[in-house]
Amino acid sequence: MPSLRLLAANPRGARLSNAAGSAASQGDQGAGRGFDIGPTMNVGPWAERLAGALAGRRVVYTTSWDDGLHTDLQLVELGRRHGMPMMLFASPLHGSGRAMHSRDLLEVAQHAEIGSHTLRHTPIDHCSALEARDHVLSGRRHLEQVLGAAVPHFCLVGGRYTRANLAAVKGLVDSVRSTDLLNFGAPVRDGLVQPSLQIRFKGRTHPAKVVWAALSRLALAPALRVAGLALRGARQHDLMAELPRLSAAPEIRVHLWGHSADVAACNAWQELARLFELLNLIGAKPMRYSTFVGTDGPPLAAARVKPK
Repeated sequence: MPSLRLLAANPRGARLSNAAGSAASQGDQGAGRGFDIGPTMNVGPWAERLAGALAGRRVVYTTSWDDGLHTDLQLVELGRRHGMPMMLFASPLHGSGRAMHSRDLLEVAQHAEIGSHTLRHTPIDHCSALEARDHVLSGRRHLEQVLGAAVPHFCLVGGRYTRANLAAVKGLVDSVRSTDLLNFGAPVRDGLVQPSLQIRFKGRTHPAKVVWAALSRLALAPALRVAGLALRGARQHDLMAELPRLSAAPEIRVHLWGHSADVAACNAWQELARLFELLNLIGAKPMRYSTFVGTDGPPLAAARVKPK
């Protein structure tokens, strides 16, 4: 079995003292649009500021990643180095032709949870309820045969669904993840796992969607702040700088999601490493996806059964 490809990334647990000197200047620079994660960003000052603003509050987090392409091999290695919890939603016969092979899925399952994303990366909003059920079941069954373990979590392709089709597939899985955003409280709302922020380095940042979600979900002051940042081009994951304002709860639950293909296309592995480093430095607690969404079970690698 081939080993995971390694990435150059800063080791977990870099000390805050390494960031001495430029906290004030970086804070002023980021005042207009939040921080902008880059490969040479000094994370320490931001982490120090965030940790201070979050004093007395608890941050727990998980991450999930869509499609199950070959670039997930690099993603999982980076996540392993930084102690990141990861759920990989895989489409085994993805139309790009770049899906992970069975041996790759077995390998990454040693370090990450695996969920289903339909067999061929098919949205379920333009089909019958019966077809929607088939798309969900065929993807799940294929993965379970490969892994020899249950694959109880599902992610909507493109976040797309109809109410009828969503109702038809809910009973087939333990959870259904959407592409909603700015949810920093209960992970499951209206029967869907609703994330917090999308990690995206290329393409649209969906400013209109961010603005609408901010005005719908946040208190007025943070909503206006987030809306302004989004309209000025801030990416969703850059809004981590606003975390103390985004929730007033004593426990903030952060669910980050994205696509490893986006990270690879932008060669943004170092930027992603900085984001992971930030989470570690502010003392955020990593949590398995299954635990985070309240459907906990044994880790996939420990739950192996013989395939039928």
